[in-house]
Amino acid sequence: MWVVNDDLEPAVTGQIGQIVIGGAAVSAGYLGADNAAFITLSDGITPGFITGDLGRYLANGEIEFLGRRDSQIKRHGYRIEPGEITALLREHPNVGDAAVVMAPRQQLVAVVTPGGASTACREADKQAAEAVEHQHLQWLSRLDAPRFTALMARMELAALVAMQDLRQRQVAVHADYLPLMARWDRMLQRKAPLLAPFNGDISFSLAERLWQQARDLAREMDYGDGQLDYIARCLQQLEQVAAGEVDPLALLFPEGRTDVALASYGENFINRYLNQLIVAGVDARARQAAAQQRPLRILEIGAGVGGTTGPVLDCLRGYQQHQGLRVDYCFTDVSRFFLDEAASRWPDITTRRCDINQDFAAQGFAPGQWDIVLCANVLHNARHIPRALARIHPLLAPGGDLAIIDAVRPSAPLMITMEFKEGLSDFQDQRAEDGEAFYPRECWQQALAASPFRHSIMLPGVTDGAHPAALAISNIHQSVIWASAGYSTPRPDTAQLHDTLRQRLPGYMLPDRILVLDTLPLTANGKVDHKTLLATLPAVTQGAETEEAISGEATDSIAATVPSLDASQRAVAVIWAGVLGITDPDSLHPGSDFFTAGGDSLLLAKCVGALRRGIPGAAAISWDDLLRQMVADPRLENCARLVWHPQAAECDSLAPPADSGGGLQTLLPAASATATERHGEALCLIHDGSGGLAPYHALIAALAGLDERPEVIGISRSPGDQYLTLAPETLFDALADRYVQALGARPLRRVYLFGYCMGGLLAAAMAEKLTAAGIDVRQLIVVSAYRLPFTMEDDLLLDYSLARLLNQEPADIGLDLPEQPLGALITLARETWQQHIPQGAVAALAPQFPAIATALSQAPAECQQRLARLAACAGLDPATLSALRAVYVASLRATGAFNRPGYLGDITFLRQRGDIHFLPTLKEDMTRFWRDYCLGTLTITDIAGNHFDCLEGDGARSVAALLRGIWA
Repeated sequence: MWVVNDDLEPAVTGQIGQIVIGGAAVSAGYLGADNAAFITLSDGITPGFITGDLGRYLANGEIEFLGRRDSQIKRHGYRIEPGEITALLREHPNVGDAAVVMAPRQQLVAVVTPGGASTACREADKQAAEAVEHQHLQWLSRLDAPRFTALMARMELAALVAMQDLRQRQVAVHADYLPLMARWDRMLQRKAPLLAPFNGDISFSLAERLWQQARDLAREMDYGDGQLDYIARCLQQLEQVAAGEVDPLALLFPEGRTDVALASYGENFINRYLNQLIVAGVDARARQAAAQQRPLRILEIGAGVGGTTGPVLDCLRGYQQHQGLRVDYCFTDVSRFFLDEAASRWPDITTRRCDINQDFAAQGFAPGQWDIVLCANVLHNARHIPRALARIHPLLAPGGDLAIIDAVRPSAPLMITMEFKEGLSDFQDQRAEDGEAFYPRECWQQALAASPFRHSIMLPGVTDGAHPAALAISNIHQSVIWASAGYSTPRPDTAQLHDTLRQRLPGYMLPDRILVLDTLPLTANGKVDHKTLLATLPAVTQGAETEEAISGEATDSIAATVPSLDASQRAVAVIWAGVLGITDPDSLHPGSDFFTAGGDSLLLAKCVGALRRGIPGAAAISWDDLLRQMVADPRLENCARLVWHPQAAECDSLAPPADSGGGLQTLLPAASATATERHGEALCLIHDGSGGLAPYHALIAALAGLDERPEVIGISRSPGDQYLTLAPETLFDALADRYVQALGARPLRRVYLFGYCMGGLLAAAMAEKLTAAGIDVRQLIVVSAYRLPFTMEDDLLLDYSLARLLNQEPADIGLDLPEQPLGALITLARETWQQHIPQGAVAALAPQFPAIATALSQAPAECQQRLARLAACAGLDPATLSALRAVYVASLRATGAFNRPGYLGDITFLRQRGDIHFLPTLKEDMTRFWRDYCLGTLTITDIAGNHFDCLEGDGARSVAALLRGIWA
């Protein structure tokens, strides 16, 4: 078997060609058929057969199969081998299988499945369910069981008496409510023993007295008045509602307000209990996502008034503010009424229409994209609950969870209130046979057991009565169900996959998006069924201009199928939209292709000019270079990276090319909405230990939105600055002298110095020198910065911290060291070796920390081996990564050698709130350093996030607002 090129010559290693079978056993062809595939090989003797399969030689001589030649895709004039893309995707350890399809409008879509399960993932799957159960037990421990039992009994009895009164008086009932009356009759028959003592006194006045007794009990346990008031109003007008004379929705939404409904679905004892169980599960998942530095994506179906939404978002805000967690929350309902209310109440979430009885893909919801699907008091509206569960399951990402609140048995108070609403009919499941509005507990259990979901729990559960509180809470008619998607596998990181492909494929071969599915559809003979796969994807992914089934409006599914635009990408999207004539820039997404979006070569040239004028700092990129790089990769995310993240041509620099000002570049011009004189005033952002301005990109975008600011100048490394050759003790002085000289060449009278991490120490050194040069340093602002109280020569610690600096998991560099034991080890190392942690320190102390010793036994022994692993995971060129490490080590050494007497001026220290466990005393060490160093007034302000992400997302916006207050 051989691989040959188009000239039928042997292919070289790595070259894609056709697989040929050759040898004496190959015939001369088929009788009476086209025999063009039968050839003689290049030696002129050996017969061969062209299989039609594509492949390439690997370095070890093996042939890698890359699919069929007839599966080639033509896009923008290029021929693409899907097998080459899928082969690269399958190399990722978290990818099981992969396929590539071409959707309409020439959208290239890659679909991957998760790889093998891991113990860590299986344990993570349990954490949310365990948190829900723990919260349930917490509620039981605080429940006043006798009073709650008495309250539930009184509420039920009052409702039963009211129902019996209407039925025995034979009150006229509207035809729409006849099925409900049948449910009443069955309930009254079952509960006849409860009513027997009152047979001679059944009346509306008795129902009112019983309800007042229930209200008295409720006040004693802070049940909540809103729901009780609503039921009382329904009770008073029950006869008119049943006759069709009063609209039941007018009682639930008086004058179109949602306060009554919100009290019924959230602001009462029972729903507080149910919502807190949901919050406990969400909290566990948020904690995992924050630890893994990935977004948490929640889809709430049929959210209604948001009775559960509010508590969930309140929980998540803490993670957003303090740990920098990104939350993608999609609030859905069938009614625009609820969507508009939610958009006004929570402007930071996405709202969309969704019908639980319709196919989700047809409504634009991509499969495999959500960590949690939340269904609070909505699944009973599904016509067939088992089918609804089957439709929901594909929405979840691997290891995702379904969270449900729903009724599991009939309730008399519910029958005189909520059950008068429309929609509780036309069922096609068990309810069609028994005539009930809600699925009973045993049917839920059967439906879950038959569904793809696993590990489901239902609380409160059936109790034997041994625990009084458990027996009391089991009297409620609702339950929380928490169910796992059923596959415990590490989810492939699509952003990481994009980066990997970007490093190894030309731009025209890069997929517009990568989706994760549980499995790939297969044909009868076991091959990927591309036609079925394409049909599985959301309608908008296929480029269909469909109308939304429930509203007639165009489906806006970009937010549900691809990552949303960040601040820098949206700035680029606005310029693209202006050039391409697109009304809404938010209709673009990171993977949008300039040409697919309607561009051509002339429009691209116009766009390049607009980008260089409109994006701060982009003018430093030559017009030709920007045009050439956009032609090579015309996706929006690449364009944003080019104009906001310019890279030096040489690895040694690792920073934007220097201008004539020694590493200075104007990032933003001055702006003033109050006519304040800003001429000669500048905010200087000073590079961190990487030498570039990457940590400030989100902050720059936030500053661009301010209407009041000085000129913003970026100070980054420049070629020839001897960064790697200067002694650590002299590096800060040498760099500070260079940058002060460059600033002195500008007409500046006042500066605000701003430095993150090592940039904070550079800013401190510059402040003294600028003051001596006669330039007013109005404020020195340092962010998560200090003089490292010890020097590090241990390669294991250096490599571990390098991975964290690059926002990679330490496991990606082969050092899956648990953080808390590592923090304890570092503390012991500092006690042992004081201010210098030598090479081999970690290995020497590891036997005292079994978890560390176990991890090290599985780690690559050599630094270069670890860097090779990190380069593959981070999508970096190994040479670039080695150069970056050299700069990082030089920066650490200089930070440890910083030795200046102090600063006489004022300092603002922006201290990160979040901790990193492997440096457990980081905040205390930083605070101690700046208190000693500042000889003027030290102002300490805590900001969201940890050391690595405090200038990202909401943190960047809050810091920008703080800066505006400083120079206002």
